[in-house]
Amino acid sequence: MRMLKLKEVYLLPTKPVLHTTWVLSGQWLPEIQDLDSNCTTEFLETLDLEKRFDVRQLMFEYFDGERSAQMHTLWFDGKPVCIVQDAGRGLRDHHRRWVTDAAAFEQLVAYLRSRLPCEQVHISDPEADLYPEEVFCFYGMDFSERFGIQVEPLTPGFMLVQSVNLFKDRRPVPEVLLSTTSAEAPAYVRRGSSVFKLVRPVSDEEHAANPRIAQVLAEDGFIGHYWYERTTRPEGLPVISI
Repeated sequence: MRMLKLKEVYLLPTKPVLHTTWVLSGQWLPEIQDLDSNCTTEFLETLDLEKRFDVRQLMFEYFDGERSAQMHTLWFDGKPVCIVQDAGRGLRDHHRRWVTDAAAFEQLVAYLRSRLPCEQVHISDPEADLYPEEVFCFYGMDFSERFGIQVEPLTPGFMLVQSVNLFKDRRPVPEVLLSTTSAEAPAYVRRGSSVFKLVRPVSDEEHAANPRIAQVLAEDGFIGHYWYERTTRPEGLPVISI
């Protein structure tokens, strides 16, 4: 599975966007207090005239009269600074940002409003490996194909239940239950960007506390039941997408 580097996103085709089209969002730069309300036509015209802060549109798609999704890259003095996502009703339901250049980000914020200490910002390493769907799948939609980027297909035969209240004996259990159509369980699985590590099989005592769980799952062919816990992405080990 080929991983995606954030620096590759900056190389994708984009469309330049003028600030005077009111594209600038306070959600992109929450460090600047009341950016949306302080934006005036004169301020935006100054940004367009000086040409130091560039907004480049990767995609903008309407789903209906209210909901849409968009991705932009932000540049300052010709340097890529961050990648931003917005989606939902009036673009208010989903926001995500990857700041990839700490120095350029600090300069951008200083240019727009006032100096911001770098340590207050989560900096994303542009060399870090990410699952492609972390960047291109959001708001329940997959936008990867339009950029020619392949998302790993899901592996069938697994059911992940994120509930720790399935068994009624009240003993502590790991975070999620994974049921499989085989008697074997992989060491690592993932759902999107969330990675889970195998802890142990569900015990006979736990099954006895609520036998209907195994009975109902067996009707759909799920015969193996295991506890998994959330973990970080392992280096050099296979992780199954489910």
